[in-house]
Amino acid sequence: MSAQFTRAGDPNDDRGPSMMVRHAEQRAREAAANADRYLRETFPRANATTLALALKEFNNDVALAKDALKEFFEEEDGGEERRAELAEARKKDEEARQKEIVARLRAHGDVSVMREQEILRQKLQIAHRVGDASEAERIKALLSVDDALAKAAKSNYGFRPGD
Repeated sequence: MSAQFTRAGDPNDDRGPSMMVRHAEQRAREAAANADRYLRETFPRANATTLALALKEFNNDVALAKDALKEFFEEEDGGEERRAELAEARKKDEEARQKEIVARLRAHGDVSVMREQEILRQKLQIAHRVGDASEAERIKALLSVDDALAKAAKSNYGFRPGD
């Protein structure tokens, strides 16, 4: 008897969805809009995709989606603080390493060698500007010897560290 009052399953019925189906669809749209509005007010930083994913993940259960989003943003905030702490620590380590390198160079007298190389580079630029090719070649030769020695020292003069 109940089949005569419903439209479900009748392939010849072209009147569209019943009032009950339309009402249920309207209520579902209103519930989704209300859930979205509530989550947007609660989490203003969240974008629409994040909110939609949270609702979808928890089958449109607003309370569960809210708890998940709250946990997510708390972890994200903690992560940002941790990244800032790590960046600060890296910066301090780099400064300490640079100070150590400068102190080591000063102890070995390499700072004066570096200054001499810089002076030679400046003289090379001047020689190029005034067109003194012979002076430029002489300075290039001096710099190439220093560069070759520096490269050799960096490569441990061809020996492996354990040899």
